[in-house]
Amino acid sequence: MTVKKIEEKFKENSLREIKENRENYWGVSHYIEEGINIILGIEEVKIISVESHHIEEAFYYMKNYYLLPRDALHVAIMLSIECKNIASADSDFDRVPSIVK
Repeated sequence: MTVKKIEEKFKENSLREIKENRENYWGVSHYIEEGINIILGIEEVKIISVESHHIEEAFYYMKNYYLLPRDALHVAIMLSIECKNIASADSDFDRVPSIVK
């Protein structure tokens, strides 16, 4: 949702826009704050700390499913707490058979 609002505002890839024009970031930071507040407002939301074993497990998903490091870390953490569902439009997660989008 936040990324979409930034893309609508700048008509560009939002992450690239933020990286290349950091001053624009502050103009849309309220969208990010709104997104964080929505997530934190979800009942029973659980924030998981990244531990060293998650990073080690992420390498497995990088090598075996050709995931980018951030995606592999998401999978490692998810599966460590027996979470198999992810809300994502990222087709890379389709390569992991134990994950349901």
